[in-house]
Amino acid sequence: MTAATDSNDYSGYVYVATNRAMPDIVKVGSTTLNDPQSRITSLFTTSVPVPFELEYAAAIADDPRRVERALHRAFAPQRVHPKREFFKIEPEQAIAILELLDAADITEQAKAEVEAEKSQEDRRASEAITRRPRLNFGQLGLPAGSILTFVEDEEVRVEVFDNWRVKLTGFPGDQYPTGILDQEPAHLSPLTATLLGKSYNVSSPTSYWRTAEGRSLGDVYTETYGPRG
Repeated sequence: MTAATDSNDYSGYVYVATNRAMPDIVKVGSTTLNDPQSRITSLFTTSVPVPFELEYAAAIADDPRRVERALHRAFAPQRVHPKREFFKIEPEQAIAILELLDAADITEQAKAEVEAEKSQEDRRASEAITRRPRLNFGQLGLPAGSILTFVEDEEVRVEVFDNWRVKLTGFPGDQYPTGILDQEPAHLSPLTATLLGKSYNVSSPTSYWRTAEGRSLGDVYTETYGPRG
């Protein structure tokens, strides 16, 4: 690991991981092992068809379990099972919180070490499961400032904030949660769930939105990345 993570200043790590066999599910956990990739590797048991993929790892100076518990509370409505660390969220949602902490981002080196421990059989098995790319507005030709309209209510609109998030810019009446217009930029899935009155993320939010040209965001996504494999 890097010199920073070899320091005694760090007592553990909090990580965000995904698995191609579990689409739309994210694992948020922590470890006090000497390196986070050992924990990621240990998750690959006989009950899991392909290895986990590390999305983010942060070295925590004081009590990584406390940080882990805070994240679990934050995403409690999206927790799949109360005794498991799996959530129906986008990885970026957990990563965005970790990036606010006084923690060292060790993702790139940890990822490299996770990959180095995979066998060719592991890689082939993972590659056999096609994972649709995450929604990236820039790649879809929707730069910041682009407007999307909610299919369920055409008066509800969002503005693309960056490649990953949108900002609600307007909606009618009082049928939506109080204060929703004042919320910070959000990923499309949790915002769509809020508008639909659901307590969990919507796994395919693109079908609920249209571009300014009236095209389904889902169609734009498919044209960009190809059909579901």
